[in-house]
Amino acid sequence: MEVVGAALPAGRPVSLPAGALPSMHSFRHTVASRALLAGESVDEVAFLLGHRDATVTRVVYVREVADARRRSMRRSRMVAEYGGVLRAALDGDGSP
Repeated sequence: MEVVGAALPAGRPVSLPAGALPSMHSFRHTVASRALLAGESVDEVAFLLGHRDATVTRVVYVREVADARRRSMRRSRMVAEYGGVLRAALDGDGSP
């Protein structure tokens, strides 16, 4: 059932398909990932998540953070190399 932008009377229950709303676990995962990407220490994030030690945090998040940084660097290189061509194509003038 699509509910985006739907006007429903107050207090009326809305049925949503499973997975339509983020879970608290996905919110927690997002906060931890963003904290690490922002430069927070693994030990501090582990403490905030309630992990007994930082090993669990490292295993789960360090690879993800490294992958995100690699994607960001690749995106930056692509923009540097092809940004002019893309801007020209979007502007519609046909010249790089």
